[in-house]
Amino acid sequence: MPDPSGVISIREPLPAVMPARRPGIEIADFDTEVVVWDPASQMVHHLDGLAAVVFDACDGVTRTDDLIAEITEATGLERSAVVDEVTTVWAMFNRRNLFALPEPTVPRGQRRRRRA
Repeated sequence: MPDPSGVISIREPLPAVMPARRPGIEIADFDTEVVVWDPASQMVHHLDGLAAVVFDACDGVTRTDDLIAEITEATGLERSAVVDEVTTVWAMFNRRNLFALPEPTVPRGQRRRRRA
């Protein structure tokens, strides 16, 4: 639904577990920021504050609720505000294809067909 400014907001739901970063991405930590080089897109991303914290949590094992609780406790912000901020940052990373694609799964009891 459009807001009064005419901007359409599309909220992507956060995953239960933060996804892993895509292989091949190079990361450099500095005192005030994290610099991410994506050779696939040839883009450099400068991350600080919350963006750097969220990117660090993108390891494929960190539970999103744990990340949100940690940020809420550290900042003293309302949980809903933290969820909104983490969602915004996560969506930006997702749009920029910084996450690894999940491995395809085969339902239990089924095998993949082999081609002859």
